[in-house]
Amino acid sequence: MMATIEMLDVRPAEASALGAMVMAGGRQAQAVLVMGQGPDIITPCGGCRQKLREFAGSTLWVMAADPGGVRAHARQRESRA
Repeated sequence: MMATIEMLDVRPAEASALGAMVMAGGRQAQAVLVMGQGPDIITPCGGCRQKLREFAGSTLWVMAADPGGVRAHARQRESRA
């Protein structure tokens, strides 16, 4: 049986990092690094993407890495309504 983050009641790292940023007086994230241990590129889930968007400036660098280094990067841009 596969367990999801919600089933395990674990707080995603992105939410913890944003909380630490706010507690330290920060208000705007400039970049985020997401890291996994396997060969697949790991990206933030939808809930984490929403949280990141709420604390991002006009653009936010999202970098994906494994133990060997950064494997991909992209900018998350503000949505235009």
